[in-house]
Order: sequence, then C-alpha cells, then structure tokens
Amino acid sequence: MADSKQNNLPTNIGQVNNEEEQAIQLADLWALVWDHKWWYVFSILAALFIASFYLYKTPKTYSRTEKVIVDEDSQASMMRDLTSFVGTTRRYNSGTNVDNEIEALHAPDIMEKVVTRLGLETSYVDNQLFRVREMYKNSPVDMQIVGDGAASGFSFNISKGKDSTYVIRDFKVGANEIKGFKATAHVRDTVDTPVGPIVIHPTNYFNKWKNDITVSWVKPSLRAKRYVGRLSAGLSSKQSSVVVLTMQDVYPSRAEAVLGALL
Repeated sequence: MADSKQNNLPTNIGQVNNEEEQAIQLADLWALVWDHKWWYVFSILAALFIASFYLYKTPKTYSRTEKVIVDEDSQASMMRDLTSFVGTTRRYNSGTNVDNEIEALHAPDIMEKVVTRLGLETSYVDNQLFRVREMYKNSPVDMQIVGDGAASGFSFNISKGKDSTYVIRDFKVGANEIKGFKATAHVRDTVDTPVGPIVIHPTNYFNKWKNDITVSWVKPSLRAKRYVGRLSAGLSSKQSSVVVLTMQDVYPSRAEAVLGALL
C-alpha cells in the first residue's frame, strides 16, 4: 500500500503543476487583453462601421430568369423572324441548332430595340448622402429630347428650385464638361442646351423631389451593350432545348421588363 501511494504521488503533483501553469497562462492572457481593451473595442466598432457603410453605399443586385422552349422543327422560321426584327437578311436551314438561338438572343441589335421600346437610353441617378441610387419608374422628372441629338451621349445635374422651377448645371457632352453653362426654367418649358432643345416633365414623384439628380442619355446602341453584359443565356441541360435567360439588375421589375421585351 505504501509503495502504491508513493507511485501515485508524482503523478498527482504533476497534474497540479499543469493546472497551475494553465491558470497562470489564462491570467496573463486576460491581463493582456484587458490592458488593450479599448483597442479591441475600437477595432470591432470600426469593422462594424465599415461593413455597414459598404452595405449602405453598395446597391443590391437581383436576378430574374425566364425559360424558353425552342422547337427544333420550327427553328428556321424562328430565326427568320428574329433577323427580320433586326432588319437583316440571312438564310437559315431547318437544321440550325439551339446554340444559334442563344447567339441571336445575345445580339446587340435586338437589345437595342428593347432599350428603345422601354426608354432605357435615359437614366436618372439620385445623389444621396455618401451614395448614389439609380431610379426606375420613381424619378421625379422625365427628360424628353426635342429633335435628333447630335451627341452620342450627354449628362447633367438637375436640382429643384422654387415652385415648379429647376436648375441645370454641370453639363457634359461625352466626357467633356461644358463650362459656364447653367439654365433655370419651369417644368414643361423647352430649354436650349449644347446638344439641342430638351423638355423636363414632372412625374407623380415630383413633390417628393429633394436631392440633386444626374440625368444621363446615351444612344440606344451604346446602352444596349450594357444590358447585353447583364444577360446570360444557356441550356437548362445538355439534352434539353429549353433556353434559360437570366438578367442581373438593381431593379427586379426592370430585369423582368427587359426579359419580357426581349422575348
């Protein structure tokens, strides 16, 4: 019995020493953390602020999907309809595969027709605090170009004045700013600008107008490239003739409208 107790004694002493060493290490670690506690608190708050600011500044992107069943037997007729729509003349055999349908849906000429039909060549951006937000169907103003604009694209900032007036400034033709240009007018008045006369119409959101708005216009052919870049098309499976179209946009309703007009 005495020998057994003597054999267990070193083991028990070793366990006690290990526990004491662990307790000392935890105490030292806690002391280190506590001495620098404000740095840790500041780092956590800074990380939360940066993450919140990023979410506040970055708009959410949504995707909408449409599926189209391509009838292999009627592809020639379908391709003739598509090419007639874009004003080209080509001949297609009945053996044309579904890949050609996908290429046709990606055609900038067709997307240009969609842009024109939906009026997407003009964009309105709300300049909010530390961020910008593109508007769709909720802009307080609607710009109309009178005649044919000679420029491929232009932009300007517009701010609300008293009653039904507004002020146009920072006018750019392409990337070149027109220095010294500034115009004050009433809504529905025709205003002469460096690219020709325009008219600013009020919408149902006119009374809610607060921030400055950046109005941009580009030719439909140029705007079409932007929307083609947001469009993806592919087969639902290797053995299927179902084409899946997906459009990315900050406004899901606009993505649905583009897909609907495209089809």
